[in-house]
Amino acid sequence: MKLLKKLACILMCSFLCACGTFSAMCGGEALTAQAAQPSSQLPINTSVVYFGGYQWWVVGNDTEGIYPQGNSLTLLAVGNDITNQTDYRARCSATDSNAKVYGYDYFTKNPFGITEWKSPNEYAGSALQQSMEVMAATLPEEEQALIQPRTFNDGTDFKDWDGNPGTLPSGIVGWGIANQKFWAISYAEFEQLPDELRKYTNSYALRTPLEKDENDKNEYEPESGMEIALVDGRSGDLLSVDVGISLTMRPAFSLDISSVKFVTGDKNQTAKSRTAAGSGLSEASIVPSRTTPAKLTVLDSDLALTVTADTEQAVQTGETLTFGFENAKGGYLSCILIDADGAVKYYGKLAEITSETSSGSLSIPLSGVADGTYTLNLFSEQCNSKEYTDFCSAPVTMTLSVASETGTVSDFSGTVLHTHSWSAEWSGDGTCHWHECTADGCDITDNSQKDGYGAHEGGTAVCSSPATCQVCGLTYGSADPNIHSNLEHVERKEATHLSAVR
Repeated sequence: MKLLKKLACILMCSFLCACGTFSAMCGGEALTAQAAQPSSQLPINTSVVYFGGYQWWVVGNDTEGIYPQGNSLTLLAVGNDITNQTDYRARCSATDSNAKVYGYDYFTKNPFGITEWKSPNEYAGSALQQSMEVMAATLPEEEQALIQPRTFNDGTDFKDWDGNPGTLPSGIVGWGIANQKFWAISYAEFEQLPDELRKYTNSYALRTPLEKDENDKNEYEPESGMEIALVDGRSGDLLSVDVGISLTMRPAFSLDISSVKFVTGDKNQTAKSRTAAGSGLSEASIVPSRTTPAKLTVLDSDLALTVTADTEQAVQTGETLTFGFENAKGGYLSCILIDADGAVKYYGKLAEITSETSSGSLSIPLSGVADGTYTLNLFSEQCNSKEYTDFCSAPVTMTLSVASETGTVSDFSGTVLHTHSWSAEWSGDGTCHWHECTADGCDITDNSQKDGYGAHEGGTAVCSSPATCQVCGLTYGSADPNIHSNLEHVERKEATHLSAVR
């Protein structure tokens, strides 16, 4: 098939896939405490995300596009922020100790551990492949950990243009290579891109070497040798050029999204990185486009937050919601509101976390929040600059119904604190008194922590009874044999023959 025909088919398929994804994204689902998966919110070939300091097109997901893998997104460099230059394979002098000849030209050998190349346009060991490894290693370690390395099976049995057919299982000529975090796209993957995404800052190479058919200048086929496939960055057109040409890297990679908790957009130019603590809630809807990149927030077990509420707060109604919090680890206390479709609608930084503010109370103002039923998520988070991924603790969730900027809470999943109901009657022992809690589930067993606790006071012990406390009315201590009460005086009477002396 001619290349132009292929492009027309690909563009039509891309359009239909994008429409199908958009329809699925807009479909209604029951309210859930979790945000929808990024693959359903970020349609391929129209969405851009921040990651590792750069911007990336979403060009594949779980089921469609380039390199579809379960729980993953395939990302391809947008290009305005990556200018790394390299050769496909560097030419060198015949006198260079690292030189290997091909025809009349000398090129660098493969690095130690990779079998010698048979033709210089092999991908494994090339300057392009090695530069991809170097660039991936410059990303923050916590983001590198989210990349799913890819293995390229070898194409050593490949034959040339006219020769007996071979196979290119991973779109490369030559030896296979494993554990590749960043990689160049293949010819087959390039063909899946719409015209606009084929363009780039500068010209870039594919990992599949190609040569034009002498009889059909619009047709390309893979070939071992000195030819590589170069894409003109300005036009997106495919060229067949010499392997020694200097080019700009255009990496792609597979992102593991299994631990992504939510995705936020930049609808009103109020991205997460620009939101100030205590500034209220901002719209965070995702608008898939080149100019409004989305930002990922990923679960991090090193971050923590305990949200507490008394029995009234767990079902509170108000224009501002209040809760307690404990054991906060992270940079900020933050929240999101998720709608019934699993889309994040609002985001806010509630407070900054420091060593002095790891516990306390938090407030959530609902000014500007549209009427509806949401899932409110509270979490601590590590907020990085806008081009990088953020990280959060496991969220504490609840249902929030909003009407006229007043919210009502239900289904609170945090820690509900016990509310004491102290008895009006006094309890006590021989030393102190207190009020017992009559509410179910009270875990206070130490009397000194109970309401009204204090030492008995006042009253006087006598020979017949101990003292009575003036506070609680209970007796305490023991009788005093030296203090008498209720004594009766009797007059002395002389004895007679009829009675004894009295």
